[in-house]
Amino acid sequence: MKNKRVILLAGHNFISPGCHTVIDKKIITEFDLVTDIVANVFKRERLMGIDLINKARNQFGDLVSEVNSLNGDYLISCHLNAYDNKSQGTEVLYSYISQRGKELARIAQDKLVKHLGLNDRGIKPTKLNERGGSILNKTKPVAILLEPFFLDDITDRAILDDYMRKTEDAILEILNYIDKQEL
Repeated sequence: MKNKRVILLAGHNFISPGCHTVIDKKIITEFDLVTDIVANVFKRERLMGIDLINKARNQFGDLVSEVNSLNGDYLISCHLNAYDNKSQGTEVLYSYISQRGKELARIAQDKLVKHLGLNDRGIKPTKLNERGGSILNKTKPVAILLEPFFLDDITDRAILDDYMRKTEDAILEILNYIDKQEL
């Protein structure tokens, strides 16, 4: 039996870094943080049944073809949310036409909420023209997009570090689930 190939994608890039917060007069971007999360999960992951591939995008236009060329079984796209500097909670997006994506989103949501203890904003079916729609609907692997917490609401480094560690722990549990289950 072949190992399951999971692509762990850091959302955004240096040119389009996503949302941000300011802590101690320093701008901290979504891309900086999700890149750290993906790298730390990769360092900590030791599951024998997972072939884990870390990926960051080069250019948005090439992302779908880049992901598809990796021949993954699963795709976990890591992001952070932002809205109005006062919202908080956890949500996971999936392709509105993927039953397996919906199942994986539900598992991921449960694990993120358990670890972070934030408001459960639920799982969100996503169409092609909606946020995350291209990566969720045009790629071959079973795909989910994680939004574990709202970055723009955080102004304390200790809280941010705690959320980061808890997000990594949840992703490791998601990978363990993928390793042990057949979706």
